[in-house]
Amino acid sequence: MASSSSEYGRTVALADVELAEFPFKSKENKKNVIDGSANLLWMYQNTGTIDGIPIDPSAQNLPIDRQELLEAALYLDRKPKSAIFWMSPDDTESIERYDKLLDDQLHNKIIIVEELKQYDQNKCKFMVWVRYDELSYMLHPRFAYLREENS
Repeated sequence: MASSSSEYGRTVALADVELAEFPFKSKENKKNVIDGSANLLWMYQNTGTIDGIPIDPSAQNLPIDRQELLEAALYLDRKPKSAIFWMSPDDTESIERYDKLLDDQLHNKIIIVEELKQYDQNKCKFMVWVRYDELSYMLHPRFAYLREENS
């Protein structure tokens, strides 16, 4: 026997509608999330990094007590670099060099911009060329007075 048409597609009031919350969006998880933008000053003063990017030693431990001053006084410096090496499974030195670059990227010391690998049949090795930028926060020259105040 078929069900009555009034049960199918019945209208529900807005007050009866409730959206399901997924486990990863629970209120408990939101409490434990640290907002990095609100803690830049704390990172500068306690870790020597900003968002994980190292601060140049000459720009550390300065009398910076406000986030606005921190954002104005420091800038992100990017120094372009390049590395070329021959890589093969039995050449541990080249693998260590490559792993060091990957580790530096993981720790925000560098950003790999471009990577090229090409196999050479004569050498039975890969030629690896990596273009990357070294990252660090530097003190802007117009805020050099902060160094003098710190002395």
